[in-house]
Amino acid sequence: MRTLLVPIDGSDVTAAVLDRVIDLHASLREVEVHLLHVQPVDVPTAVSSLYVAADTAPRPDPSLAAALARLASAGLTAAGHVEVAADAADAITRAATRLGADTIVMGTRARSGLTSLVLGSVSQAVLQRCRLPVLLVR
Repeated sequence: MRTLLVPIDGSDVTAAVLDRVIDLHASLREVEVHLLHVQPVDVPTAVSSLYVAADTAPRPDPSLAAALARLASAGLTAAGHVEVAADAADAITRAATRLGADTIVMGTRARSGLTSLVLGSVSQAVLQRCRLPVLLVR
């Protein structure tokens, strides 16, 4: 059985990612899917993402509930997870290890030039930090 970690953020790219997960399920059949929504924590960038104040708790996320419902309507059961972190890429790579993921399937907004340089890219950071295969969906 393959275990997929699917980070989602509720953006327009999320629908394309879910479509790809449904396609993978149809071709592989035995797939365990874990959806992950990383909620940002408002801490200075100098503070490590490993330290989050104890009173910072994840909030229910409507985009996660909608994504779970979308997969369920396609006949796919998935588990939903919410993490609070200052660094989304770090939270994704930690979740992949904790959940025993074989592959990460995530969206990319395909920013380029100055926008990419200034804002960075979570998908690019995951590619650099993670040793697992990462399937990027546009």
